[in-house]
Amino acid sequence: MLRVLIFIFLQLRIMKSKEDFLWVGAPAQLNKFEEFCEAINILYLGEKTIFDKASEFYARLKKSGKEHKADADIFIAASATIRKLTLVSDDGIFTDIGELALENWINR
Repeated sequence: MLRVLIFIFLQLRIMKSKEDFLWVGAPAQLNKFEEFCEAINILYLGEKTIFDKASEFYARLKKSGKEHKADADIFIAASATIRKLTLVSDDGIFTDIGELALENWINR
């Protein structure tokens, strides 16, 4: 169990580091960080593109002053976006993520 928790923490820390590089506008540092991550061969829980998209969402929300702390919501949004799915939700956080296909069946 401890290995799994460390593994998940490492992936979240990588995602948050990428978010920080995107937020401050440091593409050279982001590229070096991504090269490092590729060199150590990290195995992600899901597709790497989902973690990358989640990092973009975090950075975008942070830049707009709408930083969100619920990692699960951001992963759900990133997963739906990468897989080109429509997310059905009444949760307001999802409306702040521009490129997400979103439907609210409660308040139509």
